[in-house]
Amino acid sequence: MKTLAVTGSSGSGKTTISKLFLRLDDTFLINTDELAKDMAENDDKYLNELILSFGKYILNESGELNRKKLSSIIFESVDAKMELNRITKRNILPKIDKIILDNSDKKLIVIDIPILYENGLENHFDKVLAVISEKKEQVQRIIKRDELELTDAQKRLNIQLENDFFEEKADFVIDNFQKTMEDLYKEVIKIYFKMLS
Repeated sequence: MKTLAVTGSSGSGKTTISKLFLRLDDTFLINTDELAKDMAENDDKYLNELILSFGKYILNESGELNRKKLSSIIFESVDAKMELNRITKRNILPKIDKIILDNSDKKLIVIDIPILYENGLENHFDKVLAVISEKKEQVQRIIKRDELELTDAQKRLNIQLENDFFEEKADFVIDNFQKTMEDLYKEVIKIYFKMLS
């Protein structure tokens, strides 16, 4: 069993590419954004840590986490982003490790993890695949996906790691700029076989 972390800045297309691995034999996908969302809904310890750090302002009227409010805080402040990363890392990493252990019969486990390098987790997995794209295209994807204004989408992207960083650090890189799904899938297949060789 091998583990492959898929990372990249917001709007690069890492989740789309992560899902392409599921077309191949004996693969399993962990989406850490979905895992964090589930923790916010079902893990009182995690939610209480968020409230202690960011205040009750991040909750909606029914007492649940308002992810848009939390996002607006962390994308305005590097310190707030680092604090959220610290809280999420210590709560989510044991869950990731358990899921990997529970699926150790698979040939390849893909972990879709946006804040891999920010949390110093690049050596926690066998290899890292970085997905990069062109900033204008990323901004448009963020606007469409998260229903944000242009300036908010640009702010979100501006505090994230640059493409040069990913190209230097990652074991594999997929440039997701003006490519078809077929093109991307061909690159995914190559990486899959390199991982298993």
